[in-house]
Amino acid sequence: MHKHIADKWAQALRSGDYQQGKKTLKANGTHCCLGVLCELHRKECEGEWYDATASDRIPGAQGYRTPSGDWDWAMLPEPVQEWAGIRTGINPGVDGEPLSGLNDSGWRFGRIADLIETRWEDL
Repeated sequence: MHKHIADKWAQALRSGDYQQGKKTLKANGTHCCLGVLCELHRKECEGEWYDATASDRIPGAQGYRTPSGDWDWAMLPEPVQEWAGIRTGINPGVDGEPLSGLNDSGWRFGRIADLIETRWEDL
């Protein structure tokens, strides 16, 4: 992963600007850790959030669509991975543990930020 993006991501996770959610990138004012990365991408690359309620079972879910049209509601679209320099795929992780799984199992944003800062080269 690109170090400067890892630093921005960790800073955003710790900022208090995002309420932590689970199971989808964004829903009802909450974000999972991957949704925060999508939000950083949106701010730099002009992607957009869309209503994903019909495509899943999470009320208020929103997916993320990149300017190229790639989209997802639970994982990282390929253009987000490329922008961030992520080599571990749509659900990046460390030592076989996907960040979304850590997020959904109760790891707080600060702890995930610590992992991103210390293991950014492995992402």
